[in-house]
Amino acid sequence: MLKDHLNKLEYFCIIVEAKSFLKASEKAYVSQPQLSKVVKQLEEDLNEKLLVRSHSGVEITPAGVKLYELGKSVILNANETQLLIKSENLVSGTVRIGTYDSISRYFFPDFLKFLQKSLPDLTITLSTGRSSVMLKNLKKGDLDIAIVVGPLRESNQIDSKYIYSDMFGFYASPLISQSFKQHLIIFPESVTEEKKVLLKRNKFKHFLNCDNLETVKSLTEQGIGVGLLPHKVARDGALSGKLKLLDKNAKDISPHDILLLNKKGSLNSATKLVMSELERFLAYWSSN
Repeated sequence: MLKDHLNKLEYFCIIVEAKSFLKASEKAYVSQPQLSKVVKQLEEDLNEKLLVRSHSGVEITPAGVKLYELGKSVILNANETQLLIKSENLVSGTVRIGTYDSISRYFFPDFLKFLQKSLPDLTITLSTGRSSVMLKNLKKGDLDIAIVVGPLRESNQIDSKYIYSDMFGFYASPLISQSFKQHLIIFPESVTEEKKVLLKRNKFKHFLNCDNLETVKSLTEQGIGVGLLPHKVARDGALSGKLKLLDKNAKDISPHDILLLNKKGSLNSATKLVMSELERFLAYWSSN
């Protein structure tokens, strides 16, 4: 029965997220044959094919998606219970977190509610702004933790941990009029040399420069032009039907990493605990 394999769910989730047995093996510190055995046991017990191997990695089946969702839920509940038990030691103090605008809107509401419930004696301050500003404030000692968009130059002051990657695409409202299809809405800081080539190829004639990605998204949803947006920022608009991806052949342009940073040698027990929960929540959030 599935309940006899609950300890294997975490390995299964790692394989799905890594999209490769090799990468999952490196992350979980478990051999590839052992991970293959885990998947085989789960498939035999459920009598369903969960993963399909290919030269590019592994693909998840519909049955695998259901098991993955169950596994993430079980792991999340177990970790929340563990944190609640830890919080009985009355973790207190202040942890200062800095992040860029988009993730503060989509990720932090649920995370802050979770911390308030689990660690009621802990004070959290949240600052938002551009990644470059958050990094500067972290180095100055004005922040304890920062979530920024990479790449990041190596620094003897900062420890960084990769969380997930995102990419850009061209999005538009299904209701956009023909007169606005040559308007491009961009956040200038996100325009790399690679994207400049794509912009030239698409022959946009008008450019609307916005101060942040949320403004790009809002104007795009209102049909004012084509928005150049990260897929994570556009996700809720795409799911609700307010946005559609235009150039599917260019959907994987400009990959960028999301990094979790702290100043070296500056972590106290409260900050370490919040860092651990941030990493776990971000990994779960980005995979859904």
